[in-house]
Amino acid sequence: AGEPAIASGGLTTHTFFPSTSIAPAAMSNKQATIFVVDVGPGMSPHIELASAYVRTLVERTLLHYPKDEVALVLAGTARTENTMHERAGPEDRPFYERISTVQDLKPASVAAESILSSLASLECGSQGADLLSAIVVGFTAAKDRFGSSKGKVEKKVIIISAGEEPLDPDEGIIASLQGPVDDLGMSVEFVTIGIDAVKGTCEPATENKRATLGLVQSLEATLGERFATEALSESLLRTSALLPKTKKPTAGYNGLLTVTPGLRIAVSSFPKTKSEKAPSFKKFSLVARDSDPDWQRTVPGPSGNREGLAGDHGDDDEDEGAKLPWVRWPVSKDIERTTEASQGKVLEPHEMLEAYKYGRDWVPLDSIDVDASVWKAGEKRLEVIGFAARAEVPRHHFLDGGEVLVPRAGDDQAGVALAALVKGLIRVERVMIVRFIPRKDSAPRHAACVPYFKASACDADARSHFFYVNWLPFSDEIRRFAWAPASAKSKPSEDQRASARALIGSMRLDLEGARELLRPKDTPNPHLHRIYQ
Repeated sequence: AGEPAIASGGLTTHTFFPSTSIAPAAMSNKQATIFVVDVGPGMSPHIELASAYVRTLVERTLLHYPKDEVALVLAGTARTENTMHERAGPEDRPFYERISTVQDLKPASVAAESILSSLASLECGSQGADLLSAIVVGFTAAKDRFGSSKGKVEKKVIIISAGEEPLDPDEGIIASLQGPVDDLGMSVEFVTIGIDAVKGTCEPATENKRATLGLVQSLEATLGERFATEALSESLLRTSALLPKTKKPTAGYNGLLTVTPGLRIAVSSFPKTKSEKAPSFKKFSLVARDSDPDWQRTVPGPSGNREGLAGDHGDDDEDEGAKLPWVRWPVSKDIERTTEASQGKVLEPHEMLEAYKYGRDWVPLDSIDVDASVWKAGEKRLEVIGFAARAEVPRHHFLDGGEVLVPRAGDDQAGVALAALVKGLIRVERVMIVRFIPRKDSAPRHAACVPYFKASACDADARSHFFYVNWLPFSDEIRRFAWAPASAKSKPSEDQRASARALIGSMRLDLEGARELLRPKDTPNPHLHRIYQ
């Protein structure tokens, strides 16, 4: 039996964002990324591209993994603000000059504002800084944040540089990076501009670029698999690819499928499609913020913004949540109802009554009427009420939504029973009609369960058997329109028919020999895309 025509009802609106080199940590719960950006005078032609690259990665992390941590270090700034400059002795302190830690490691939900605002006004300095020292500052930031153990957080340092500034690749410092890489489980990625580490060439072949190429090669030799390098042009190409936001499905129903009183199968249902809603915007009180003594004492940070907006967050999520603006300076809304006859007196709940608008009139409903209108369908259940030929269930009757009905995880007997039911229905080309109450006392729904199977990606001989659950309308929800017959005067000519066919053909998206255009799963929602940008 070929693949049945399945209607999923609604249309999934995926949230798309550029994919990046920051992959979700497969073996870690979280990921921490320190961006080290060279902003020396040699980066002037490339600063916009470098800023756009980092901004894309930070925005993508904020959207998909808001608990992952990010930090930003700039090398070549007019100011000097980093922990290594404060800790180093008089002899080593000059190496850490003109390096600024714009944002320490914090969750993206907290740190993104400071980083993005800094990138929006990012400019190159008049004098460069030692890039290797900036890398050490990034390593130190990770060590200060997570200590000396690997833990459950995957840590990465990403360096973006054109290699135009003077550099002395000290082999001793490079070798000393091996310890933190092994102890903390860190990795390093060097995004180059005009430097091809694979071919060992530079364009233009200046002395500073050759020195930076030597640094890249030394890091690769020292760190091995923990080091990667890529040209900024290639990274930008990858960031233009679309990445859907994936979510872990949650079972909407865990219970029994009652086929007959003596045959019950343990099943779970999951939504097949889900509409992605725009994020909710939160409000906080500017009046409360401006009168907050802690806010008044804050001073502009390296980005030029007050750091008090995000607060001086602690290490745990509770402290971070308590410092968020909408939590720190909340806005509450109280609703009071009154009437002209009450002369401004606020009505109490027992003094009000609900009503239903019927035409121009309002029909009052007391508590007894409201209680009687609530569904009381009993306990949740899924029961078969009959079977129908596949051709008798027209596709245009399928309502929005749609779910996938599978055997309960870990129940082998349920898997065998459901597979037998699926195979039998496919053989006789019939669908299963069910009455579905997903929750206690919820409104019952009717659905057509279309049997389906597909090959397993792991085992060519294995098959996954399940049902597509398509909601069906009740009889009074089906609209039947009586159209007037076409008159002889309105009958189109052959030329008009040909023109109509040509017009429709020109608008087809599934052209022969080409990939279908504007497929929903490949097309970003422009509204959501604009919001997240």
